[in-house]
Amino acid sequence: GRAPAAALVERLCPAQPRPLGRLREALRRCGLAKAVSKLDRETHCLVDLPLAFAVEPHNSRLEALGDAVLSVVASHHAFAAFPWGDEGVLSDARCGVIGTKLFALFSLQLGLPALLHHGDRTPSGALYADATDKRERLAMECLESFFGAIYLDRGLGPCRSLLARLVFPLARDLPLRRAWLAAARRPYSPPDTAPRDPEAEEDAAMAAFEEASGIKFRHFGLLRQAFTHPSVYHAVVAPGLGTGWHPSARVPLGHGAVAGGVDPRLHNQRLEWLGDALLNLAACDFALHYFPESHEEPVTLLRTALVNNAVLIGAAVRCGMHRCVRHKDALFEEEGSRTRGKMLADAFEAFLGALYLDRQALGPGP
Repeated sequence: GRAPAAALVERLCPAQPRPLGRLREALRRCGLAKAVSKLDRETHCLVDLPLAFAVEPHNSRLEALGDAVLSVVASHHAFAAFPWGDEGVLSDARCGVIGTKLFALFSLQLGLPALLHHGDRTPSGALYADATDKRERLAMECLESFFGAIYLDRGLGPCRSLLARLVFPLARDLPLRRAWLAAARRPYSPPDTAPRDPEAEEDAAMAAFEEASGIKFRHFGLLRQAFTHPSVYHAVVAPGLGTGWHPSARVPLGHGAVAGGVDPRLHNQRLEWLGDALLNLAACDFALHYFPESHEEPVTLLRTALVNNAVLIGAAVRCGMHRCVRHKDALFEEEGSRTRGKMLADAFEAFLGALYLDRQALGPGP
């Protein structure tokens, strides 16, 4: 069904009455003054009325959702297929299946452009027939809105299966398709398999977080990883030579681009990378359901507010995550420092990634 993170977003941002004034105030609190100005320009004299504008019968709302869905599916498959890959490796792998031209090709494979209803001219007045790039973008947006509709109707499982068929469409690609799907369905095994230790101070703080949040992890090592900043594995190389990676955390030879560096499975950067995509989907899902009858502008603004760093930092503090972060960075202890804020926002996203993997709600598929 919906991404597991969506329920957490709903708990952190419970539904409220929906006048524009409340949305404007929420955006201001997040430091999004430009978004408030944009909202004022869009709504003019409707600032005090409820958000009950008629939804225009086009696909822009579904397109934004589908873009987030495709990002999550591709991100999770990259995460599973490259267990030793750092953020750069994962991003490159995701880019291999996500892109305007590739999505336009997938759209043509499905025959979606033939089903799309659209005008003859672009918003700028050019004819679609004379603008190849505009037609490609139209096809891409059609594919994204199609995936958004599938997600709302069936969940992530069918989206995953369809993307695999599009990436590996030929009969000779069937083994690759099966391997790609199998990698994502394989239960994630965190490198830290140690059980909870109630005597350990760090574990006690995380156990208290579980109790307060009502979210008990099946694999406690995943929670530890989500709250472990890379600085934990920094070590002094030699006097006057600064710091490097602790030898015990280095990746053994023979594991590709990250060989010789720190094992990326030990800290939270991989989980943060996955959690970023999940957060975007959760925020988009929540915004669509919060404004079910409005046009796309308030939905976009609310989604922007939900993924804003200030919101993530506040949510992390309210949840007590600041007591759980494992680090060796003195700047984290300084209230209001940029380092502290970034580490908390990263920990929140990593937590979402860990929660998704722990629940492994992957859905059916071939």
